[in-house]
Amino acid sequence: MLTTAHILLSLVTLAILAIALAQALLLYGQHVQLKHKNFSNLVRILPPLESMEAALFKLIFIGWLLLSITMLTGFWLYENLFAPPLLEKTLLTLIAWLVFSSLLGGRRWLGWRGLTAVRFTLWGCGFLVAGLIASQLFFP
Repeated sequence: MLTTAHILLSLVTLAILAIALAQALLLYGQHVQLKHKNFSNLVRILPPLESMEAALFKLIFIGWLLLSITMLTGFWLYENLFAPPLLEKTLLTLIAWLVFSSLLGGRRWLGWRGLTAVRFTLWGCGFLVAGLIASQLFFP
């Protein structure tokens, strides 16, 4: 039962962070078009840049919170997450968690926004996807 809950929570977490990734890519496209004064349909359709950025950080915070809970349940469920079948997934997930934590902390205390937020989101999601691929290769 708890294993099923852990898996479902992991899937919801990945879904929310995938939406955050899509939001980051839209934010990047909007930023580039505004910077080059190329006002295509993308810029006209999307909400203002500040609203897009605020939505991105809300998604990242929710994803980070769910990722934290997922990691805690994983540590509780499995006796040794650093055993060879789970080592890669565990390390890559921890790195992704640190990337998202750094982004949220940088936003709060250093005022990070814009392209920095996009880069951190891309890196964090990249580590999660790499962990998912590693888990499928080494722990089918």
